[in-house]
Amino acid sequence: MNRIAIHSLLSTVVAVAAAVALIGCGSEATVTEAATGGEPADPAACEDRLADLVDQLKVDVAYDYEPSSSPADLAAIVDAVVIATLGDLSQEGENVTAVLENLEVIGGDTSRGSDGDLAVSWYVSPEPRGLGQTDGISVLAFLSFEGNLPTPEIEGLWFACGPDTPARSMIVEPVEAGWPAGPDATLANLALAVTDPDTAAAISG
Repeated sequence: MNRIAIHSLLSTVVAVAAAVALIGCGSEATVTEAATGGEPADPAACEDRLADLVDQLKVDVAYDYEPSSSPADLAAIVDAVVIATLGDLSQEGENVTAVLENLEVIGGDTSRGSDGDLAVSWYVSPEPRGLGQTDGISVLAFLSFEGNLPTPEIEGLWFACGPDTPARSMIVEPVEAGWPAGPDATLANLALAVTDPDTAAAISG
């Protein structure tokens, strides 16, 4: 399965093998204001920034992978599911790096995880992009830890303007019916589908 590399901002954070406390694991997990920054001060302006970000970063890349049936299915094969605010963006060649700030782990293996800031990178075509501002944009990511290099699954990197507005998948769009779609694909619903899939299914049903 193809994965997109995540690089730690701090050398101490890269040593992910050491167990650390996870915040909000299990069915009691919530999308907190600390992680997402809450609702943006100017929702319309944030949506414009998100639309511009999608236009700049979304590319058609062919991946050979087996789709996951739902967020809970994807969460079951990764080490942690995290929510954060989106910090600085930068591009170097065929990689864009996005800083995840105020990282909060909401699911996954409770013996593993990371706190602090992480820099996430994924493939884009090499032409330069005007990446613009990221104020108010939140992130949900499904992370796997392989050695010292954590990576997100290709269906598992989502951006939105706060927890309750529709989110956008920034690598590939999930294709299975078990994933929230359209207006239901908010960070709050995606998180609920990880921590309490039965309730999430009842709501979306």
